[in-house]
Amino acid sequence: MIKYTKNVVWLEDYVNSVSDLVPIEQIKRVIGYKVKIGLNECQDAAIQTANKRGDKFVISIKLYEQEILKHKPIHIAFVLDSLAHELAHLMYWEHDSHHFKLQARILFRFGMMLKKKNINDTSKPFTKYGK
Repeated sequence: MIKYTKNVVWLEDYVNSVSDLVPIEQIKRVIGYKVKIGLNECQDAAIQTANKRGDKFVISIKLYEQEILKHKPIHIAFVLDSLAHELAHLMYWEHDSHHFKLQARILFRFGMMLKKKNINDTSKPFTKYGK
């Protein structure tokens, strides 16, 4: 079972929707984080091994951009694109045509989920869809 930090529990339906495209059973955790004040974080998301065998992974997704002394939530489109990219790494580690083709298929599936959830504007902050 995949564990989600509270701020990304809303991504569970999206991850489950692509279980036929990628081996989601390899994911141990999905973590949402914000960049600490004073740090200039340029990475949007990451996938790392969760154990020494390398058969379980942790996906980390940046949820907040830094604005002078406050954090601003990132748009849902950005979060879902970052998630799709990291999920594609479960099948294709290199950034090659196979990886990006799978990422596109995952994003298409996410689009179907958005339509099903009646979310038409993905430029709004992700917090609107957190529950």
